[in-house]
Amino acid sequence: MHVPLRLAEESSFTERMDRWVEQVLGPDYRRYCARRAWTPCVNLYEDVDNYYVVVELSGIEADKVELRVEGNNLVLEGRRATPRPESCPGCPEIPLGRLRMHLMEIDHGQFSRTLEMPEAIDRERTEASYRNGYLWITCPKLR
Repeated sequence: MHVPLRLAEESSFTERMDRWVEQVLGPDYRRYCARRAWTPCVNLYEDVDNYYVVVELSGIEADKVELRVEGNNLVLEGRRATPRPESCPGCPEIPLGRLRMHLMEIDHGQFSRTLEMPEAIDRERTEASYRNGYLWITCPKLR
């Protein structure tokens, strides 16, 4: 059976498709759509000798982050696991099929971030440390 598509003046095709998706999959479906990669938030500071980069990476183990310098670019890549409740003492583990999600705003999965630095940095002396959910990177300027 073929149903012709009628265009209504009061709504665009995209708006009608959005309403249809919400009817079929629920109003919060778009919040759950996985993306290929997410981009962590970054602050960049500078003094006379160095650039300082801080990257927000809460919930990620340090060994899941790759940091490299490519020319004037600082490249970060890695993966954050999907956060989910752990078993409480005396409680059975919650199977994924029985766990209902009502809201998902924490990005997870692969991440990638490339920062073009204002000037060349010394790759050999670049240092990084991880504390309190932040990756701190010190990039000495080339002289």
